[in-house]
Amino acid sequence: MLSHNSPFKIHDYDDIAHYGFMPLKNYIKKHNPKYCIHGHQYINKETNFLGTKVIGICGASILDVDSGNLERIFLLDRQAVHTRD
Repeated sequence: MLSHNSPFKIHDYDDIAHYGFMPLKNYIKKHNPKYCIHGHQYINKETNFLGTKVIGICGASILDVDSGNLERIFLLDRQAVHTRD
């Protein structure tokens, strides 16, 4: 599963613009996909939620869906993304 935002309370920040999406969390609870890959929070993090690997990507990565191996090609972080000249 690919989504723009993360599931609610997974990879959230304190500001309302970066809260996760509750219907996405409910979908995961009901359908239990193997992966949920998201952006939006500008985070490189993996969390297991009820057997679903929730992966935050900021930069570029290659996921082998058979083995679960995640190769990070290049990483960005929240501060770098929000820094402007």
